[in-house]
Amino acid sequence: MFNSKPVIIKRPNNKTVHLGQNVTIHCEANRNGRVYWKKYDNFTRQFKLLGSAERGKYEQRNKSTVLVVFNFSAEEDAVYLCTTSASRNHPDRTVYFRLKLAREVKKEKHSSLETWKIIVISICCFVFAIIIVCSTVFYIWHMDKKMRRCHKKLIVMKPNENYAFNEYSTSSPLDNIQVGLVPMEDDGRVHHIYGNTIAQLPEDEQFFYEWKDMDLGNLIGQGAFGQVFKADLSQLHGSIPVAVKKLRENATDRDVIDMWKEFERMKTIGSHINIISLVGYTTFEGNMYLITEYAEHGNLQLYLRRHSPPAGSDGILDYKDLVHLAWQIARGMEYLSNRQCIHRDLAARNVLVASNGVAKIADFGLSRDLTETEYYRLRPGGRIPIKWVPPETLFDFKFTIMSDVWAYGVVLWEIFSYGAEPYEDHEPAALFVLLNNGYRMPKAKYMSDEIAEIMTMCWKEDPNARPYFSAISSATDKIIERLVTYGQSYMEERSVDEESDELTQLLSRSATETKSPRASSSDSQYSSMPDEQLKDGFDHFLPETDVLPIAVAVGAVVVSAVLAKIFLFGKKKRPVTLKEPSVKYPLKLVYKEDISHDTRLFRFALPSNEHILGLPTGQHIYLSCRIDNEPVVKPYTPVSSDEDLGKVDLVVKIYKANVHPKFPNGGKMSQYLDAMSIGDSIDFRGPNGKLVYEGKGQFKIQKDKKSPPEAKSFKNLAMIAGGTGITPMMQLARQILKDPEDNTKLTLIFANQTEEDILLRNEIDDYEARYGDQFKVWYTLDRPPQSWTYSSGFVNDQMIADRLSPPGDETIVLMCGPPPMIDYACKPNLDKLGYKEENRFSY
Repeated sequence: MFNSKPVIIKRPNNKTVHLGQNVTIHCEANRNGRVYWKKYDNFTRQFKLLGSAERGKYEQRNKSTVLVVFNFSAEEDAVYLCTTSASRNHPDRTVYFRLKLAREVKKEKHSSLETWKIIVISICCFVFAIIIVCSTVFYIWHMDKKMRRCHKKLIVMKPNENYAFNEYSTSSPLDNIQVGLVPMEDDGRVHHIYGNTIAQLPEDEQFFYEWKDMDLGNLIGQGAFGQVFKADLSQLHGSIPVAVKKLRENATDRDVIDMWKEFERMKTIGSHINIISLVGYTTFEGNMYLITEYAEHGNLQLYLRRHSPPAGSDGILDYKDLVHLAWQIARGMEYLSNRQCIHRDLAARNVLVASNGVAKIADFGLSRDLTETEYYRLRPGGRIPIKWVPPETLFDFKFTIMSDVWAYGVVLWEIFSYGAEPYEDHEPAALFVLLNNGYRMPKAKYMSDEIAEIMTMCWKEDPNARPYFSAISSATDKIIERLVTYGQSYMEERSVDEESDELTQLLSRSATETKSPRASSSDSQYSSMPDEQLKDGFDHFLPETDVLPIAVAVGAVVVSAVLAKIFLFGKKKRPVTLKEPSVKYPLKLVYKEDISHDTRLFRFALPSNEHILGLPTGQHIYLSCRIDNEPVVKPYTPVSSDEDLGKVDLVVKIYKANVHPKFPNGGKMSQYLDAMSIGDSIDFRGPNGKLVYEGKGQFKIQKDKKSPPEAKSFKNLAMIAGGTGITPMMQLARQILKDPEDNTKLTLIFANQTEEDILLRNEIDDYEARYGDQFKVWYTLDRPPQSWTYSSGFVNDQMIADRLSPPGDETIVLMCGPPPMIDYACKPNLDKLGYKEENRFSY
């Protein structure tokens, strides 16, 4: 058939160009057809037309058949094309070519003797630097140990020349007791008087607010230790609501110590969404006021009771809401345990609920209200909440992270009983005998079997048999994911045995598998630590201001050691963002771009410019957010790789509401992403998936989540993708094609509704043009245009036979797309053509 449109008759070739050289390229079409020049943009992943904006760097001559590039540099090192079509890169009328910058390597010749001199000197310098660094670290550790007592130890004394009692004492029958945090150096302190107690408190300008900036409001809570007020705090950008804690007028020296310790602990803990945040402190008329974040819904115990069935005064919390509360508390406690902080008083009354149902763990001393005899028992070291602690705490007064895990089990019971009183039918004194004899509360009325299993694991008699908070957080997160995926019907339809086995496996991991990297290497933490050290678990840190001068002094040595390591042992290992598959990492949106009428590129910043995402090839991530107070989770495969430092790119098709009659609400996650503003954050979680590509045709594939990965080798990848299912296929293609030693062949059938729906087409066509027989693609459309030269309609057996690698032990078929395409178009035709089921993988 006669082709009326011009085609290329003089084709340009790839060229290697030296730095600063001018290069001339010729490209001609028959019938004097016009030629257009385009350059591939790595940032947008598209070819862009070279026009007048590039004048001075590029020049088109002889009716655009000649392209001249002046003063060639790394910016011009790219893939180009010449085409007779300005809008589309038609295969018959387009030629691709590469202009590559020549790599000029200067070789320096050294004699064998000189080389050995360099090696010996380098090794000596490195060893010397290591000795200095180790000595410095030992010095810091020694000074830390020495100075920590000065900066952290509370001294209680009678105001005379001699100490009347042990320095660890925190209460005394003596009157006029002086209490203070005594620093190593004699710096200024603020004096406050509580009854007969004089507290000498160190100043902290960073957290101090003037009393005039505080508008104290109504009393919102009180207990045996003090009062809590709501207040408005004036700041630079307006006032914010805060909670203000004040000791009672006749406070004891122990109360004063606890108040300041709470302040120090909250400073040390830092910021976490599920931990109540410290704002600062102020003083007025001899009283200290601790300022914290305000939680509008009050404590969790009362919040649960207000939302309990059958007719809660503020509406009823459903099962998913209760699980979400349990997960948030586990996340907060995981954060604390990772910092080696022991709470000692975890209970529903000490968890606050902020807006949007966000749970925030509080303590940290003043919330010990209600009837003191019911909640706390006075022991030699202080009061303990007897209904929330394990036997080793009741009998030996030993507090550990594992005692907090026990308390979390009681909190689970409180949550799923809507704030009921634990052990309501038992006297507190009877718990000593009951718990020692193995008694445990039955599961709460509204508790599922899987939550009851977590609760039971928390109440193991052996502390080392209890799960760590990281495992509990993962287990509750899994339950939420299933609820999001399958809805409330999941509770009735799930396979109890299968889910129970998975949770048991997760919760029963050994301490060495689930222990935080910061955790002590000692397995019996509660038996080897002194009691006082356990009770003051938040106080185990050297203040940042003490480390800074020493860090500056040894900076040069550290840099020398790092440089020696880099030059002698190669590149440093990049920090990884996705460290734990079960942990959610909030990443900030920094750029977005329209790829087509309904497709966007979203770029998110990693924690630093040196970070990589840490996603193995073949795996994906999950995005999660809350929409209309409901959790939404969606898997995506990035179009970027770990070679892209400091960023991760997603190409997402936006499914808008009221477009498709079967899906009137559209895609919740894609619409949420589309509405995000630059600077907004969303949670990433991963890596996830049952397939990993290790290079050169080597795969590791799991049959299911419980099965171990099986190593497999293939020479051919036959890929079938539909719509956004192209992203995992291109992830594999990029990894394979960038490795010159990887000879794995790729064939791809890509199905879409219209030509405009084809994602990443420029990149796909570019790969086919550049890599010849190693990468072949074939398109099929539901509604093709008149000029369409590929297939139309569904994927069928003839299309697979003609376009994909043939069946056999050397071929694996990868599928990703809408379930109807996989189930009704792909699998039956693959069966028909003899592709083995064990050599197929569906994302």
